[in-house]
Amino acid sequence: MSTNQLGISGSAGPTNTAIIICTEHGRLEKQSLLLVMSLRLFGGAFSGLPVYSFAPRSGHAPSAKTLRLFDFLNVTHETIPLNVQYADYPLANKPIVCDYAQHALSENQLVFIDSDQIIYNEPTLLFNLPDNTVVVKPVDVKGIGTESLDDSVYWKQIYKLFNLTPTEYVRSTIDKKEILA
Repeated sequence: MSTNQLGISGSAGPTNTAIIICTEHGRLEKQSLLLVMSLRLFGGAFSGLPVYSFAPRSGHAPSAKTLRLFDFLNVTHETIPLNVQYADYPLANKPIVCDYAQHALSENQLVFIDSDQIIYNEPTLLFNLPDNTVVVKPVDVKGIGTESLDDSVYWKQIYKLFNLTPTEYVRSTIDKKEILA
């Protein structure tokens, strides 16, 4: 049992496990700070896990103040131009950062958490998974999702780009829309 920098007792959690987040200038950096603070305060046995933050697009580095707070919260941040090909599409940051982290970090288990999340309790379910498990959840609101390819040129192009055929629908968790998975 150790005490983290906020004075909260907790172990480092599972060995060889780390959390990955994307942090860019503006709203996202504030959300990232809130996420990490909530992990450090309410994460229980997982409060001391290493957190790696990435700003994967040029010109979107977090502020110096955020970097100082990351240092205080024991977050390792890297501003590195990973998302070059799709820089105008920030939603590409997540898979690009995950691919990079998988090869660049030494931990065996990497957990990506969206920066707009808050930890209220020990996140046991996130860390008690079999090896090589990918877990995703439906979005909260439809947003850019589509209810049918008939109404979305964007999603038609995405499915074509990856040679996919949409076969399943999911229900968004808050606005309860049926959208293509």
